[in-house]
Amino acid sequence: MPPAGIIVAASDQLVMLASLAALRRVEPGRIRPPQWVIAVQLPDAIGADLTLTLRQMLARQLRVASAEAAALMGDSR
Repeated sequence: MPPAGIIVAASDQLVMLASLAALRRVEPGRIRPPQWVIAVQLPDAIGADLTLTLRQMLARQLRVASAEAAALMGDSR
């Protein structure tokens, strides 16, 4: 199973293992993308400055608001 970031080229061969019903959902584009869950745990001893930096980095990478990144980190500070 290739990782999500793999780019498929015109000459690549793909093998799909699925039921006929699942393949029929793929044809018209009715298949849902994978749902991801991210949780980040920081040590209690980490400083506020580093916590803010990590929150901003996570928000930028996930393209979410800083508050949403803070919630993913369990950061209530």
